Amino acid sequence: MVLGAVGKRAARSLACFTRSSFSMFSGIAALLSLAMATFTQEPQLCLSHLSQRGSLLMSTLKHLLSPSFLHHLSQTPYGAEFLPVVAVSVCQLLCFPFALDVDADLLVGILADLRDSEVAANLLQVCCHYLPLSQVELPISLLTRLALMDPTALNQFVNTVAASPRAIIPFLSVVLLSDLPLLTSDLLSLLAHTARVLSPSHLSFIQELLAGSDESYRPLRSLLGHPENSVRARTYGLLGHLLQHSMALRGALQSQAGLLNLLLLGLGDEDPAVRRSASFAVGNAAYQAGPLGPALAAAVPSMTQLLGDPQAGIRRNAVSALGNLGPEGLGEELLQCQVPQRLLEMACGDPQLNVKEAALVALRSLRQEPCIHQVLVSLGASEKLALLSLGNQLLPHSSPRPASARHCRKLIHLLRPTHNT
Repeated sequence: MVLGAVGKRAARSLACFTRSSFSMFSGIAALLSLAMATFTQEPQLCLSHLSQRGSLLMSTLKHLLSPSFLHHLSQTPYGAEFLPVVAVSVCQLLCFPFALDVDADLLVGILADLRDSEVAANLLQVCCHYLPLSQVELPISLLTRLALMDPTALNQFVNTVAASPRAIIPFLSVVLLSDLPLLTSDLLSLLAHTARVLSPSHLSFIQELLAGSDESYRPLRSLLGHPENSVRARTYGLLGHLLQHSMALRGALQSQAGLLNLLLLGLGDEDPAVRRSASFAVGNAAYQAGPLGPALAAAVPSMTQLLGDPQAGIRRNAVSALGNLGPEGLGEELLQCQVPQRLLEMACGDPQLNVKEAALVALRSLRQEPCIHQVLVSLGASEKLALLSLGNQLLPHSSPRPASARHCRKLIHLLRPTHNT
């Protein structure tokens, strides 16, 4: 009860400031510190305040992040001293709902309250204009969490960048190339989610970030060679999503010396998360690769090696990537690495159903190449797949039928010897 009363008094006190004075701002900082200490001991108390629509605490915290208040504080003689303390303390309090086991309906309400006040946009403005780089890690982490959970918050982030690109893009560039791996990783996650969810028309600023001001792609090169596994993995993941849309990035892989080699280097990375993201990126680069296609011949040996990776997700990415490479005129390279044989073995015997299905889809794509079609027929692929299909049919009626059965039947028909050209 005492802690609850302290929390309520702190919330009321936070809202009561009208004069710009050292004592007032030091009081705000002290009350925020008191609220943080109180809610650390009683985290559910913080949650009860933040989950009340229009609560005094939530209204106060949102006001402390508002552009009008931050501008006012920055203009005072004490702004440089108190503004970072206030902003970071507010972010710490707003992080409580995401650190607790919160009822889904309560969390939806909290997100709606933050969305209506454009807290995501305010966080970006705080980081860009008012905080030193050493103190933006928590606000960027909170911004990333909000954007991942709420499409409106993601749009607020993108719209804020679009409204003030000359200020915000240089700031984001500094964050990407900082020596703070957690900060860089969070921003990469935010950018990857942006590329995954939004239309290509919203992604030009990400291309600009990776290319750098001189379009040498120095930032991207640095991130691909970063010593931290998480940074490399998230960079490859971002590339994978961008390569689904960006012709400029495909062109850069073709024209920028050494850039494609850096992309392919991730296929042999010692960290499985990096290998998984890199195989995803190369697979998307291979899909309708166009002029980039011939250069991707260098990916075939490494991608073939990943077919034996212990992680099913990596095997599946590798299978899909190799299936994408067949239509790009790389049939001979695929045969040299015995890719048709390997894919047929995986279609029939991989322990993971989604990998088997990916192998069947890849074989359907590759059999369009006459040289590969001939090899598959000579391997008796139709008969082997018929046995696989029969095994599926013999499953108990109560068992779900594998989705791969449809691909199996189509391949059996396509790979009959009479179809050999």
